[in-house]
Order: sequence, then C-alpha cells, then structure tokens
Amino acid sequence: MKKRTLSLPTILLISLTTLTACMPSDPYTLQAAGNQALEAAHAQMTSTAEAAIRREDEAILQQAQTQAANDNAATATAHVVYLDATATALFLEAQATQQAATAHAIGTQEAQIALATRQAVELAQLQSAATATQQAALHLAEAEAAKVAREKVVTVLMWGAAFITIILTLFLTFEFARVFTHAFEKQRAWVPGAETLVFNTPSGPIIVDPRRMFGPATVIANKTQHVTMPALTEAHWQAMTTQAAMLTELAKAMVGGFHSPYPTGGNLPQMLAQAQPPALLSPGELPPHAPWRLLDEWRGEGLPLGLENGGLLLADPESSPHLLLAGTSGSGKTRYGLRPVIAGALAAGWQVAIFDRSGLDFLPFQEHPNAYLYPLATAEEAIGYEKSLYEAIVRRFQILRTNGVSTWGQLKPTPEPRLLIVFDEFANLADSLENKGREELWRYARMIAAEGRKAGIHLALALQDPTHKSLDLRIRRNCTPIAFRVRDDDASRVILGAGGAETLPPRQFLAVVNAEIHRAVAFAPSDEEIQTFLHQRRVEPLPPPSWLGQSAPQPALQDDLSARVVESYQRTGSLSATQREIFGTNGGSDFYTIRTILSEAHIVL
Repeated sequence: MKKRTLSLPTILLISLTTLTACMPSDPYTLQAAGNQALEAAHAQMTSTAEAAIRREDEAILQQAQTQAANDNAATATAHVVYLDATATALFLEAQATQQAATAHAIGTQEAQIALATRQAVELAQLQSAATATQQAALHLAEAEAAKVAREKVVTVLMWGAAFITIILTLFLTFEFARVFTHAFEKQRAWVPGAETLVFNTPSGPIIVDPRRMFGPATVIANKTQHVTMPALTEAHWQAMTTQAAMLTELAKAMVGGFHSPYPTGGNLPQMLAQAQPPALLSPGELPPHAPWRLLDEWRGEGLPLGLENGGLLLADPESSPHLLLAGTSGSGKTRYGLRPVIAGALAAGWQVAIFDRSGLDFLPFQEHPNAYLYPLATAEEAIGYEKSLYEAIVRRFQILRTNGVSTWGQLKPTPEPRLLIVFDEFANLADSLENKGREELWRYARMIAAEGRKAGIHLALALQDPTHKSLDLRIRRNCTPIAFRVRDDDASRVILGAGGAETLPPRQFLAVVNAEIHRAVAFAPSDEEIQTFLHQRRVEPLPPPSWLGQSAPQPALQDDLSARVVESYQRTGSLSATQREIFGTNGGSDFYTIRTILSEAHIVL
C-alpha cells in the first residue's frame, strides 16, 4: 500500500491557520507571539520538511533498493540464463567436438588397423620366406656336418688303422728280433768230430762235453779270444746241458719229423736218449694201478697226488702250494685228481671248501666236520667267494705281522688251520661270465695263488682241455700243473709247457713238481674207501671259516680294487710290489692298470 505525502504549500497553509487562531490581540504580544509562532512554525516547517525529506529520501532509497534488488534479480536471472545458455552451447559444442573426435579416432583406428593388417601380412610373408630359407640352410648345414663327420670318422679310422699297423709292425719286428736274438744266443751247435755242446752267451761261447758232465768246460772270451778251462763245469751249465738234452729228445719223441736243433751224424742223439730221466718212463714201467691202501703208511706230510716209480708223489704245501689240474671230460681229473687230494687235506687236519655246480662227485665229504660243500647257483657267486677269501688272506697277514713270522707254517701253534679251496670246472665258470666278470674271476684266482701260500690258504683248480684263451697263463706260474689225458698236444703244452699228456692212458698223469716232469698213476678210491679212510683218521672239528657265510658274497667292484691298490701303494711305495700284491704278476697290462688307478686317485708317482 502506497503512503500519501503532504505538499509544502499545504503544510504552510495549515501552519498559518494555526498561528492566526492562536495569535493574541496585543500587538507586542502579537508580535512576540507572531515571532514565536513564526519560529515555531519555522521550526515545525523545518522539522516537517526534514521529516518529509527524510521520508522522501527513505522512499526514494527504498524504491531505489527495491529497483536495485529487482535489477539485481533480473541481472542474476539473466546471468543464470546466460550461463545456462553458455553451458548448453558449450556442452553441445563439446558433444559435437567429441563426436567429431570420436569419428576421427575411429577413422584413424580403422586406418591403423588396416595398415597393421597389411604390415602383418607382409611380415608373415617375409617370415615364411625366411623360415623356408632358414630350413634350407639348416638342411644344407646338417648335410655338410654329416659329411664332415663321416670324413672325420673315415680319417680317424684310417689313421687308427695306420697307427695300429705301424705299432703291430714294430711289435712284430721287435718280437722277431728278440726271439731271433734269444735263439741265437741260446743256440746249441754241433761241433763236428766232437760230442760237445756250444752255448753262445753275451760273454762268449761255452763248450760242454755232455759225456763228461764233471769234466772241464771251455770258455772263449769274445773280446780277447782268451780260452780258459775251469777246474769243473759250473753246476748251472751242467743242469742246462742235461735239461737241453732231455727236452730235445722229448720233443723229438713226441712230435715225429720235428726239426732237431742238432745236425745229423755222430752218436750224441743216442747218448741223449740214454739220459732220459725216470719221470719220462714208458707206461709199461709204471705200476698198473695205485692202491688206496698205500695211504695207510702216509704220515700227512704233503698232499698225495699218486704213485710214481719211486713211491708216493706228494705235493709239499710250501713248495707246491696250489694245484692246477686239467684233462678231458672223463679223464679222471675230479675223481682221481681232486678227491684224493681233498681226502689227504682233511686227514691232515686242514679245512676244505669245495665249490662246484653240482657237487655230486664230492658227496663222500659232506659229512666231514671240516669239509664245506657249496654248490654254485651262478658263476658270479664264485667271484664273491674269491673276494671274501682274499680278505681272509689279508686278515691272516695281519696275524703273521703281529707274531713276527713270514709264513703260516712258522706259527706254533697255528691259530687257524690250513685251508684248501677247491673249484671244479673253473674254466667253464669263467667262460659263462661276461668279459668283466671273467677278468675278475681270474684276477682274484691269481691274487690268491700269488699270496695264499704265506697265509696257509691253498687253491686246487680243475678245468677241461685248457687253451691259451680259456686259461690265464699267469696263474700257472704259482701252481703245480697236473695233466691227465687232454685233447691234443696244444692243450698239453698250455698246462705243462710240454707235450705228452695227449697220449696218456687212463688214470695216469703228468705233473711238474719241483721244476721236473713226473709221470705217475693216480689213486682211484671209491666213496666207501674215502669215508673209511677219513673215519680212521679222525680230526678235531673246527669252527667254520668266518668268511664262509650262508649266502654268497657280492662280487667285487672296481671301487674295491682301486681302494686296495691305493692302500697297497701307500704302504709299499713301489709299483712292482703293489702289482705283485694285488695281481700276483709283474709287468704287462696289470702294471698299466696300477698306474691308471693311482693317476685317477691323484697320487704322484
């Protein structure tokens, strides 16, 4: 609602009216009253005017404030509308820009995808071409490598063959030279007009008259050509002359048509024929058989082998500690060779361990308290038993060192009895093994044969028709060879070093005892005679050897050999002593085996 305001004339009129009504009648009074009234009116007018002015100003101010508020509201509204419109425009512009950018991006992406697809196709084509090229190059390289490998193999084989040929040629040349030189130095020549032998030695020829063995021998010095005649021919020349004569005539008698080293003429062959030793007597001069009862007078000194022309043929355990028996199947090497030896050993108080595939020929001994029969299920078991036996030898060596003696026989009394180890058909056991097993079997046999005598442990090996391949000739050096009838002259020479065993009649054998060939008749006791003999010669039962278990030990491994070689070399400090202790031999391939093992163990030689 709008307020009403009085104008200024209206206010003055009202003021004058009021003054006139109130004015006194006295002029002075009226003047004073008029002045007062005027002053009052002026004051009132002034006040009214000021109030009106203030009200007008307030109205104007309020109107102005209202108008300003309205203007501000309109301005704000307009600004909001402007901002809204601006925002809408910006949004629409941004949306349009975004859509344009999206469309541009989609177009760019599609273009890039198309470009990447095209590049991928081109790259795949390039890779395919590169793979094909690489495969072709690889095939070509493999072909070249295979060609080079073949050429290398051919070259190596050719060089190897050439090297082997050269080595073989040199070996054969040196061997021929050695044999020729040895034959030349040891040749025996016939001196025409005189029954003499000429021995060419490095110091000069020695001439011996075989008819007068204790007569002077003529010695001619090579350098000075000085001729001397000692008072008597030295004993070793007498032995060499006798041996040469016997072996020459034996070879001539055994092999018809063999070229004799002596020229024809003179009476030397007749003289040599008359010098044949009793060991080479003909079968007619030997007893027809060897009665088992002859052992009633035997006192247990040596193992009984048979009966020769001079009486019992015995094997001394000190000089003939091991036996190597050979013969064809049915020749008697087991029944006539091994069984009497086993019976003699048991009667002498020894312990006997018998290893055989069947064990049937040794049944008479199975009830004896000191005999142990072990049928072998496999040949590998024999290697295990040999290994354990060798360990027993080493243990006995410690006993010898503790007692300060060198052989088992010197111990009084012996803490353990002598031990005889019997292997029947030993070569068949070796042949049934592979190469490594065969080498192990023979290696342990050689070691036992080389070292067993000192420890009171003895071997008896029986084999059929030995050959240079089936028999390890190194073991023969430490064994007493005994040959029953063999297949041929070669087998006889393998076992004996001489022919003759191929013609032996049943039950006869040849044996090399104390470096001499003896011909004898073997005992042939029945099972009952053996049992009666052992019953009459009862011995004290002994505890079984500790190395004989219920099951066969495992065969030896190469690591065991290496350990023993290293231990032996560290103890002895000598390659030769180590080889003798381990293999029972000197030189040869075993020596290089010792060196190889020590080198692999990083031991400075």
